[in-house]
This record gives sequence, structure tokens and C-alpha cells, in this order.
Amino acid sequence: SSHNQCMQEVYKSNNLEIYRNIQVGKELIKICEEGVNKNLEIFKKQPKKIRIFVCDTEEDFKKYSKYYYFPHGAGTCLRNGDVIVRSNDFLTRKEKDYSNLMVHEINHSFWAQFYGMSKPIWLMEALAMTVEGRWQREGVFFDLKKTKILIKEKNWNFACIKYRYLERDFNSREKIALFYSIWGHFAEFISNKNPSQLAKFMSDYKKNPTKENYESLFVKHFGDTLKNKFNEFIK
Repeated sequence: SSHNQCMQEVYKSNNLEIYRNIQVGKELIKICEEGVNKNLEIFKKQPKKIRIFVCDTEEDFKKYSKYYYFPHGAGTCLRNGDVIVRSNDFLTRKEKDYSNLMVHEINHSFWAQFYGMSKPIWLMEALAMTVEGRWQREGVFFDLKKTKILIKEKNWNFACIKYRYLERDFNSREKIALFYSIWGHFAEFISNKNPSQLAKFMSDYKKNPTKENYESLFVKHFGDTLKNKFNEFIK
């Protein structure tokens, strides 16, 4: 694709390809490989190819992120499963956080390649959060206790477990932080902290991805309706 001509450095092994304008480097390769392996444990199968584009400038990040470009974003995954991330140098994050970011975006790549859709949006994000563990970190997302307090303060109900992607739900950092916190904790709650349960649900749902089937499979996999589960979760 036209992508490949732009980035000068390429690392390839089996089904992992890393593109960057400066040297890819051993550390980065290790972080990417670990990200793939963590997701293999959950999905139990491997996509044909994981392509990661590591950007060292805003210009590159904008160019590669295309329709998913957000100035405050750290990484994204395109509909075809390509992962676009800012480099660690460009983010000035601690390395642990960087490997979390990578495993999160690689999770989206597995999802895009296996399921080919972005619904249910809450579960797509929650699964990536759960794998990553980043959202338990203070200062980015909220812990369980704080999350429940905020739900009560806003008087939110199960409708905050969003089925479809709507740009207005993602248009500020604060909103994203709260939605992701709720979705991540709720996902851990219904799956008893076993993300493979969530992937199993998705494999089932993919066969007939309608809203009706989503609702009936939710009961089948998690034991009750989403509404009841949510009310149980916030108690």
C-alpha cells in the first residue's frame, strides 16, 4: 500500500510489521511482540498480519491516522486493522505506559480483523482496556469506587453502555475518561475478570450482528439482561 513507501524503516517477522521513519529498535520490537502475545492469550487465534505505523511527528500521526485523527490521541487503529501510534519519544510517557498503549491498539487490530465492525463500541473499548490494565492507573481513568460515584452523580443508567459509535461521546478527554472507566469496569464485572469470555461473546455475536441478537446473546453469555447487569454493577 502507499503507506509503506512513506515510512523508511521496516521491521518484519512472521505476521508482525513495524514501520517508522527512524530506526525501529529492539525495545520497540519487544513491546510490539509482547502486545501481540497478550492478545493471543485472549483471542486464542492470530490475525494474518499486524501492521504498526510508529509516528515521530504530528504531521505523520495526522497523515496515517486519517479519519481517526484526534490531536489529543496517542494511538488509533484503522478499520483495516492497521495500528497507528505516536512513538514513545513523541509521547514522553513512561515506558510501562507505552507498552500498555501498544497492547490496547493491537487489541483493536485483532478485533478489526476478526470481527470487522465497531459495535458494540463499549465492548470494543472495554476489551482493549481490560487487556491493557492502563485504566486502573490513577490520573487517566477512574477506579471502581470513583466510577460508581460519578455514575450516581450524573444519574446515568444502562444507556451509558453504548452500542454504537457516536462522535459526540468521544469529543472530549473528560467524557472519554468516564465512558472508558465505566465500560472497562463493567466488562470486568460481567466476565469475572476473564477477557476471553468477552471475546467468546463477540465470536458468537459476529455470526449475526443485529441489535436483537446482541441482546439475547448478552443474556446467554452473562446470565441476565444488560439493564439488570448494569443495575447490579452499580449497587
